[in-house]
Amino acid sequence: MTVPIGSAGPGDADRLTRLLSEAFLHGDLADWLVPDLAQRREIYPRYWAIVARHALAGAATVDVTDVDSAAALWYPGRDGEPDLVPADYPARLAAACGRYVGRFTALDEAMHDRYPDRPGYAYLGFVGVTPARQRSGLGAALLAHRHRRLDRAGTAAFLIASSADSARLYRRLGYRPCGADIRPAAGAPALYPMLRETRDAG
Repeated sequence: MTVPIGSAGPGDADRLTRLLSEAFLHGDLADWLVPDLAQRREIYPRYWAIVARHALAGAATVDVTDVDSAAALWYPGRDGEPDLVPADYPARLAAACGRYVGRFTALDEAMHDRYPDRPGYAYLGFVGVTPARQRSGLGAALLAHRHRRLDRAGTAAFLIASSADSARLYRRLGYRPCGADIRPAAGAPALYPMLRETRDAG
């Protein structure tokens, strides 16, 4: 089955926020960031609005099957570090996350230290699929679409998997471990940095 792939734009910010909030609501990392589910349901739309609006303002290329079903946010790794957050991020993060801002900050800082020290890679910041469509191949289709373009350009791809299960999936898509696992803080789940070297597009 061929999955049509398009791009999201600034007018899609609210829909992308909703998609990401729902896609990442559950899981070990979500449970650690905001342990109470009711509070997480309140915090996540505010947090993901920061991510979505910055990405759609030009920081990332956002590939979608459609904005309500699946999206992949790709950031260029300029000078070894992708442009993930707006200039006023600390204040906005504190306003969005309240008492849990320290955990979000610890996550950001732990990941920041692990971006590849190499020019010209693409960083898969997030790939989110609405819960009703997860495990249906939409995420893999989004990645295959971008991988073909990266291979033609001779560009490697980097990501940080948020679970061992997702790391196993990414291995099937050509990613390999890139350094030691990441632990944002005591009691936090492990994260897995992974790199996909460019393939021969011919």
